[in-house]
Amino acid sequence: MFSVPTDAYHYLLVNKSEAFDFIKILLKGETVTFQEFWEAHDTSKATALRHLKGVRDLIRSFDIRMYYDPLRLKGDENKIRLVLTMLFWMATEGHTWPFEDQALRIKSILAQMTQEEAMAESFNIYDIINFGPIQIQDANPYMESYETRYKRYIPVIYEFVEAFIDQIPFDIKKYLNLDDANYQGFVQTMISMTMTTYMFKQDVTSVLADQMMESVEYLKPNDVLKQNIDDTVDYLLINPKVPFLVKLREELVSGYYNVLRQMIQRFAPMNKVKVVVVTEQSFLGYFDLMTALNSVLYVDVSQSDADLMDADRVVTTSIIDLTGIVNPEAVMFKWHQNADSDHFGRMLGLLRGLWIQKSSIDD
Repeated sequence: MFSVPTDAYHYLLVNKSEAFDFIKILLKGETVTFQEFWEAHDTSKATALRHLKGVRDLIRSFDIRMYYDPLRLKGDENKIRLVLTMLFWMATEGHTWPFEDQALRIKSILAQMTQEEAMAESFNIYDIINFGPIQIQDANPYMESYETRYKRYIPVIYEFVEAFIDQIPFDIKKYLNLDDANYQGFVQTMISMTMTTYMFKQDVTSVLADQMMESVEYLKPNDVLKQNIDDTVDYLLINPKVPFLVKLREELVSGYYNVLRQMIQRFAPMNKVKVVVVTEQSFLGYFDLMTALNSVLYVDVSQSDADLMDADRVVTTSIIDLTGIVNPEAVMFKWHQNADSDHFGRMLGLLRGLWIQKSSIDD
């Protein structure tokens, strides 16, 4: 009767936060000094800076300078628009429109624009929706497919990405065993990354991934992949149709490398977690356990005692003494025969943590 959606509760808390007030001031261009800001929130300068660290780090990662007296941003206008859009989207999680009092003002501004200015603003919105680093997937069945729109509106970028996928020295779809939906998502990511790199003159897709996905920083370098991408991009930049991409060579290589390295790590992981199951095989829950473990791409499952010395994790229904026959660094996990969803969740969460550790730069 009195249930409240979690998204609504999240926004209620966000709307009262220092960080949200901070980005609203930056958006509206209000003349507020940082001292006025922290005093209005009844806090100290050091505490305010600590609470705003995530916002400040994200803004600086786009090569945007932040001034404090008064609070304002200075840098490329397109990047400022992008980072503020992303901040508001992350704050509201797409659940709530945070500008209730702005509708009339927006209409007034639009009415004062020339036709060329209004078309430019429409193009900016189109760019964010179709090529922003966080893509908004369109489920409208009456809309043209992404491929059709790419071919029509950005044919040269589309051809460049298609040529890259064709020229890279391995079949990405087969090597990663991607189904059609995942492969299409990969192509869209590559096109979005290329387009935003051209628009912002920076690999903003990787910047956002570094800021928003903690696991990215733990990925091991792949020198062979990096060389393959270097060679392929250099070959494609010879094409006289793409002189506008030549100066962005390093950014493109970085972006393609980060996308493919993450795809390979996720779909064809080389550092799998070795799990040995030491349980009775006569109870029905055993099949649920094995199905869950076998469905995880980064897990190798064994039921053989011979593999205990190499195990990263041992799943067992009883705490028995395995000293001398099991890897002393293996993590033991007590399994319940009547395991509920929470127990499965704990097991899978711990497995993912082990996998990230094994995939990190420092083994």
